[in-house]
Amino acid sequence: MNLKNNRSTIKSSNNKASYFRLLRLCFIVLLVVLTRLGAMAGKPINYYVDPVKGDDITHDGTSVAKAFRTIEKARDVVRTMHANMKGDIHVYLRGGTYWLKSTLLFDTTDSGTRGFNIIYAAYKNEKPVISGGKEIKDWTLFDTTKNIYRAYAGKGLETRQLFVNGIRATRARSTVVPSPLTFVKAFGYTAKGDVFANSPIPMQRWKNQGDIEFVFKNEWTAPRIGVSTISSNDSITTINMKQPGWGFVTNKGGTSVGGSHNAKGLPWYIENAYELLDEEGEWYLDRATGFIYYKPGAGENMASASVVVPVLEELVRIQGADAGNKTGNIQFRGLTFSHATYLRVSGNRGLPDAQNNVMRDDQGESIINAAVNLKYARAIKFERVVFEHLGGSGLNMYSGSQDNLVAGCVFTDISGNGIQVGDYAGIFTAGTESYMQNTDSLVWLRNNDIYNSYFNKIGVEYFSSSAIAATLPVDMDIVHNEISNAPYSGIHIGWGWDRFATSVSQRTNIQYNYIHDIMSVLRDGGAIYTLGPTNGSATNKGYITNNYIQNVNNQFGALYADEGSSWFDLSDNVINKSPRYAHIWTRSIHDININNNYTTTLDNINKGINTSMTNATLVTNGDWPPAAVKIMSNAGLEKAYSNIKPVNSK
Repeated sequence: MNLKNNRSTIKSSNNKASYFRLLRLCFIVLLVVLTRLGAMAGKPINYYVDPVKGDDITHDGTSVAKAFRTIEKARDVVRTMHANMKGDIHVYLRGGTYWLKSTLLFDTTDSGTRGFNIIYAAYKNEKPVISGGKEIKDWTLFDTTKNIYRAYAGKGLETRQLFVNGIRATRARSTVVPSPLTFVKAFGYTAKGDVFANSPIPMQRWKNQGDIEFVFKNEWTAPRIGVSTISSNDSITTINMKQPGWGFVTNKGGTSVGGSHNAKGLPWYIENAYELLDEEGEWYLDRATGFIYYKPGAGENMASASVVVPVLEELVRIQGADAGNKTGNIQFRGLTFSHATYLRVSGNRGLPDAQNNVMRDDQGESIINAAVNLKYARAIKFERVVFEHLGGSGLNMYSGSQDNLVAGCVFTDISGNGIQVGDYAGIFTAGTESYMQNTDSLVWLRNNDIYNSYFNKIGVEYFSSSAIAATLPVDMDIVHNEISNAPYSGIHIGWGWDRFATSVSQRTNIQYNYIHDIMSVLRDGGAIYTLGPTNGSATNKGYITNNYIQNVNNQFGALYADEGSSWFDLSDNVINKSPRYAHIWTRSIHDININNNYTTTLDNINKGINTSMTNATLVTNGDWPPAAVKIMSNAGLEKAYSNIKPVNSK
């Protein structure tokens, strides 16, 4: 045997075996790596934020122990990852208050991509509160006779609200109309002799006259405007109101101050003067000195009370670059948005509300600001989010906002509207994004839906507010919500009266809602109110069905189709305790079908064209038919969301 050749053969065989073993091992390792990578491809990435123990400098946010301190830091880190997402990115917020110094902004660099979402959520069952407020501490007794406390908040503070232990305080206000006053449209008022209002001190001797505000109640509006100066000369008191706002509130149609619904031009009440601070729960801000004054109620201990004033007007803004480049795929879960103010009303322009809290002045029509605003935004979702203690509106969606969803949210203690979809800027001007007949579908307010949400104590400061309002909605569903304690309409859809034959608005469905205790302050609205034209037809309608409406406290109809309304079917609704069950009052309203409703009154008006009211069942003594009982039991929040409603709410 040739040992050399044999050893060479063996060596060669061993080399080949080793090679194949190595190759096999590499293959196994590669397979494991690929398997793990494949498993990780759809796995969410998590970040954590803690407003107490977090740190934006030394922590990387990847665990509870290494949480960031601010939402802004987490957002900025997520921005670096959004372009190549392989799964959802979660930012978990620990419980506590996140005191914002400025508006939290989200733009296109914050969008979820590749079909995934960036989700800002409460950590477990904790309660993160995103606040635009400032805590006010160190209260001392200022007036022992009247039990008025004060605290220094700092000069330059601008706010219109104060919250004590989570309860909105009342700006010091009168309970009577100042007397005697003579309305003068050009500038304000005159009076013979002194003018008094809930104070032994005549108004011309009040301090900080430029902060005094007059509030009016004019049928379906409640305008506001401040005082400029008050003077007295030769036994004549003259009150000059702020301009140009006085001109706006006195020149806005029938609901003008001094108009057909307030011919004498007198205020309902006045507010915001130290001289009016005489009731428990009232407060006053002296902007000149920076002191806040408060008269506590029984049991309130100012040494331990939690007192917050909102200082930001906007908490969150989600905005794309334009209608074709939207910010999207961002979700908010289990968060609370709280403590925002709204300052325009305190200035020279006032609140010249035309209807539904829409302001009308020399710049056209506009909405008041909201705590959270969406512009050029799509696929934004709010789930089990609380909007509370807000000085403007809760949530605005406008300028091409599409495919957004509000589900299981709470809107409570809000000065303006709960939700406003669409603005009014340029709504009658061809070529603008809000044009009634715009053919660019990217700017339509399309598929913005509201499900299983609870609205309570809406419009607590601006009384012409609605819980849900939408200007020119397309494919909007408002389903299984509960709405209560609103001063004006519950749901307000449309705009434009009869100025156009059609609009882009179409296919709005309002179904299975429980709407009660509304129209508590103003008149000429309804539980469900529509206005202006649609792009509907016999085969392209909106449906208002299976709603339970109860306790409509002022005129007119529970179901109210106003000027220009068209192409709606309103059927199988229950109306309990309303002045009128349906209201169609003029010929510009057309193609409305109201059928098969159950009501405790048959009072109605029907003066439209091709509008029918049929098969209304009158119910007395609470003897509801089984079909009506079924509608009532199915309306409002579904079982899965029943726990969002506060325990003591009505």
